[in-house]
Amino acid sequence: MTGTYYVGYEINKIVKMKIQLPLGTVFGGFNCCFLKRSMFIYKCRKDMTGYAMRRDKWMDLQDEFPEMCLEIKRHIV
Repeated sequence: MTGTYYVGYEINKIVKMKIQLPLGTVFGGFNCCFLKRSMFIYKCRKDMTGYAMRRDKWMDLQDEFPEMCLEIKRHIV
């Protein structure tokens, strides 16, 4: 809902935050939708507010509303 966040990685104990994502993006959405583990580090720039959903609840919604979830996956990719 508010705030931005950075996505980065760590090599040899040095953290590099390379991408800043704006409002309207899904925080960890790709990992949740496609059941992948994250290889990246997510860090808030300032305080963030928004809604959260656990993966098991997302999978229940995916089974119940496949058309809606397909559109959300297209938006994430």
